[in-house]
Amino acid sequence: MADFQVGEVVDITIKGARVKEVCYHGDGNGPDVRFTYEAKDGEAWPNAVWADAPTVTVTRVAPAEWPPRAGDLWHDCAGDPWFAAHEDLDEPIRLIGRSGLPHPGGPDELLRAWGPMTLVHRQAEAEGGVTR
Repeated sequence: MADFQVGEVVDITIKGARVKEVCYHGDGNGPDVRFTYEAKDGEAWPNAVWADAPTVTVTRVAPAEWPPRAGDLWHDCAGDPWFAAHEDLDEPIRLIGRSGLPHPGGPDELLRAWGPMTLVHRQAEAEGGVTR
């Protein structure tokens, strides 16, 4: 099983979950749904997800370090480098590929197209790294 980190963003699919309780609040936000699903050896587990259960699929979306900060170096799923930068502090972060051109859709679109992304290097803020 993969090692997950606190703060990492994942998509979770649970097949065959059984609704245990539905609670309507009347606030227009839709119901809260509590459920159980078969996790291991036929046991039903409420409100927790066993990532290695046969009915569960966990797909990494973004690492815990996401979003990029200026000065970061990232690698995409093919191992290609992307450098995070912005022209000035009022501009959003752009990820610049080896061609020298920024990805036209911004960091989140690059993540969807070429993820998972892996942080290779991040300069500490005390050493001049910029958080935005």
